[in-house]
Amino acid sequence: MEFDTGAQYTRAQIQQLLGVPEHRRGGDWATGYTKFGDELFVFCNVGSAARTGHDYPNRWDGEQLIWSAKNRSNVAQPIMRAIADGSLTTHVFHRSADRSPFTYAGRAKAVDIQNTTPVVVRWGFVTAPMRQLAEDL
Repeated sequence: MEFDTGAQYTRAQIQQLLGVPEHRRGGDWATGYTKFGDELFVFCNVGSAARTGHDYPNRWDGEQLIWSAKNRSNVAQPIMRAIADGSLTTHVFHRSADRSPFTYAGRAKAVDIQNTTPVVVRWGFVTAPMRQLAEDL
């Protein structure tokens, strides 16, 4: 599935576009990242707390995104190993305010992954991310 870089999407719209079955639409879809098929979907807040109250230090560093995984994540988990080895196509969506739609940053590859808890990933993008729209809101 291709998304438009810089376009805004809700989780529900993404699930509809992907054809996610109704019984799979909760759980990890609402908690930061989830695998669907052979693709990973990352949803993060940048500069604001999430709906759950978690306030990860996600931030942009130029055209790269520094992102924290879930609190109990570690590099030995299968999903973190897949991020590190690049075996999953990864789509990153971000927003600057809770309950706002997410802006699609693009397909991402891990440039660096820190062996910390939570795991911290520096994402580079296949195409330069368009985050201006989100910053203007």
